[in-house]
Amino acid sequence: MGRPYRAPTDLTAASASVPEQRPRLAWLLGINRMLRLDGAYAHRRDFLAALADQGVSCDESKLSRWESGASSVPPDAIRAYEEILDLDPHSLRAAIGLEIDPEPQRRKHQKSAAEFDRLISAMLAGNATGPEWMELTDELASDREVYLRASDWAQLTSQLLSEQARATGTAYVARTVAATRLAAHPAAQPHFVRSVGALVLDDRVRRREGAVRLLASLQGPRAWNLMLRLCTTGALPVRMGAIDVAIRHAGDEPRTRQELATLEKALVQLLEELPRDRSLLALAEQLPEASAQFRAHLANLGTAEPILVSAAERSIAAGLAAAAQAALHGRHGGWDGEPDAMLVSLTADALFHPTARRIRAAYGVLDASPYRLGLANAALDLAGRNLKTNDPAGRAAARMAHFLQAQDGAKLLHIAESARDTRRRAEITAALAGQRDPLSRADLARVSALQDSPEMVDATVHALGMLGMLDTLRPTGTKKLDERAQRMATWWRSNGARVEA
Repeated sequence: MGRPYRAPTDLTAASASVPEQRPRLAWLLGINRMLRLDGAYAHRRDFLAALADQGVSCDESKLSRWESGASSVPPDAIRAYEEILDLDPHSLRAAIGLEIDPEPQRRKHQKSAAEFDRLISAMLAGNATGPEWMELTDELASDREVYLRASDWAQLTSQLLSEQARATGTAYVARTVAATRLAAHPAAQPHFVRSVGALVLDDRVRRREGAVRLLASLQGPRAWNLMLRLCTTGALPVRMGAIDVAIRHAGDEPRTRQELATLEKALVQLLEELPRDRSLLALAEQLPEASAQFRAHLANLGTAEPILVSAAERSIAAGLAAAAQAALHGRHGGWDGEPDAMLVSLTADALFHPTARRIRAAYGVLDASPYRLGLANAALDLAGRNLKTNDPAGRAAARMAHFLQAQDGAKLLHIAESARDTRRRAEITAALAGQRDPLSRADLARVSALQDSPEMVDATVHALGMLGMLDTLRPTGTKKLDERAQRMATWWRSNGARVEA
């Protein structure tokens, strides 16, 4: 039916910190149309009829331009794709919006007072879905003068951050986009700063980086002071995230020499802990008004070479992408073995790119693609190799298996028990939090037995807390580890288990 479908390629420069969004959206639209629902809409004419039923006027030429990235796609057309292909509402928009700064436009309210009331009540009660959070924050973005009580703003922001820390898959993406929008609302900002500070400084919470990075959407001295405080406080991922957003904010307005010196000192400390970490080196290169001493320190670390994805790493990514393609197309038939260049690019970004924003953006798109599960399983296979070595590729694959929710509990448990690398074990243990099939009591006992270090206590309590199975948490016999586990468990008992909707 017309010209054959050709997936767009990624036009983003390897050195760019933010990806080109139009070709990625085009890829998501085309690949979901071709492969969802067992290929029911693989022919353009069938899909055009379905679009017409949704009130979207389109022809083959326009559809081709949308799915090639040659022209922008109107929001009502993206909504129609989600509806026709039985995708979660807002899932395609959220996947791309994850790294787009909010651009609220003043317009008339789209919802009645009663509907607005219902949404607010659902949020405050902790019963809202991801799509409802996006609907509410879209409505709030349209009116900078909307009135809510201070207690409501405070509860909304803290509830949203709690849910983000416990959410999986598209539920996480939706809440991240909603939080980015809410953080941009002037009336919400002071409450948002306090809520971010409360969550990020609470060491009972394992997943705090998402909240840290929301500071990038906040303005003003309170947010800036919190960023500086977090650059030197607490867990390594918190400090890394805080330095990322602080460097991005540092050029927004004049900063004092003392403030820039604080950033510089925090970077030096992290570089001593992780002297060859490429994401950290990439951040250090961006520090504004760096002192001569700091520049000399970077030169000594040998940062002159481009900090990019290597050919060997891209080859690993291509292998995982090919495995995901073979698994999915094997069910539909007809794969000619030709690699999907966009899938390879996204996989390489997610696994190995040194820039945190590129990594997060890639995961957002991959999670909304039909390749998610096949890629997660291929990554899990890679994470299960060379278990007696500290293999960087194995660690990166473990993170991918976690983020894309690999669904093989037996294999996850085997790696968590057998790997030598604590970072890989912790990532894989945390991945158990995403299992859809309930773990047996025997397997839950094996999870509890993984608590042999502080890192593994954190990952184990996180997994059991997300699964709502903290009653299976057992003492380790080591006082400090047991105290740490019980303290972390109090946060989960107050906040609840994982958020999936």
